[in-house]
Amino acid sequence: MGEIWVRGASMMQGYLNNAHATEYMVDKQGFVHTGILGILMIKVAPVELEVLLLSHSEILNVVVIPNQYKYYGRFPNMEAGEVPIAFVVRSPNSLLTEDDVKKFIAEQVAPYKKIEASDICKQCAKSAAGKLLRRELIEKVRSET
Repeated sequence: MGEIWVRGASMMQGYLNNAHATEYMVDKQGFVHTGILGILMIKVAPVELEVLLLSHSEILNVVVIPNQYKYYGRFPNMEAGEVPIAFVVRSPNSLLTEDDVKKFIAEQVAPYKKIEASDICKQCAKSAAGKLLRRELIEKVRSET
């Protein structure tokens, strides 16, 4: 949580005939200090992480879900609120580990997009088309927390 600062072409440049108020409200970089507290909300699209994971030669199928409560075996991430977790189906004879999955993503994305936990699926629920069922996995994770 912190003070919201804004800057843009349509923002005020300062107060007319009041340099003191302008210095108080607008900093040298042009940010207007609003005095309003807020929380940064960053969205991560699960499909973006799924596409990256599917590019790995040892991953056959994957689904990434948000987890807002806690992620496998750890305490809640109060800073992030929700964290992405991945359910991965490995190719036959693969030795890919959960840590390998997290490292593979971490090397390719911004820090806030990293997968916080992964699960190597042996028996994940699938649709008739062979896709992992996102909704059922979300319900499973939330029921375990």
